[in-house]
Amino acid sequence: MKMSKRLAATVGVAAALSLGTAGVVVAAGAQGKGPASVLSSLVQDGTLTQEQADKVAAKLKERRDQMMAVRKDRLQQMQAVVSKVLGKSTADIQKERAAGKSLAQIAGDKKDELAKAMVEQITSQVDQAVKDGKLTAEQATKVKQNANSRVEKMLNNTGQPGGRQGFGAGKRGGAQGGQG
Repeated sequence: MKMSKRLAATVGVAAALSLGTAGVVVAAGAQGKGPASVLSSLVQDGTLTQEQADKVAAKLKERRDQMMAVRKDRLQQMQAVVSKVLGKSTADIQKERAAGKSLAQIAGDKKDELAKAMVEQITSQVDQAVKDGKLTAEQATKVKQNANSRVEKMLNNTGQPGGRQGFGAGKRGGAQGGQG
């Protein structure tokens, strides 16, 4: 194998790792393959050794697990906000959601209060992400600019695909609609 091909592959893998799982997943998704399939083909063509592919796979799994933990934490924080504003338990709200009600329907005359609290929660989470160095100020501004419309979607959604009835935005799932 040519040295330039190996160097390009190494740089590509390093770039993907530095960008998190999104780089590899997007690249793999464009080809209709998952990360494991892409790594396997890179081992088969000699671009990576099996040891290198295993390290990349382990890092991708570690990053995915971290992102899922953050997402779960954010969802739980948002659920706590919703429960507090509505004066209902998370379980009771989830039952109503499972019955096909939107958060706006559940909130009734508390809808505006709930919307405000949810936007404040998103803003707080974004500010913490900036403080932690996970978002730039520019990225934070974009998220905050979209917070009201995202909350409106969360409030009006009546369910999630696959029968999951959480507090989230429905089609995108989770309280942050994909923020991780």
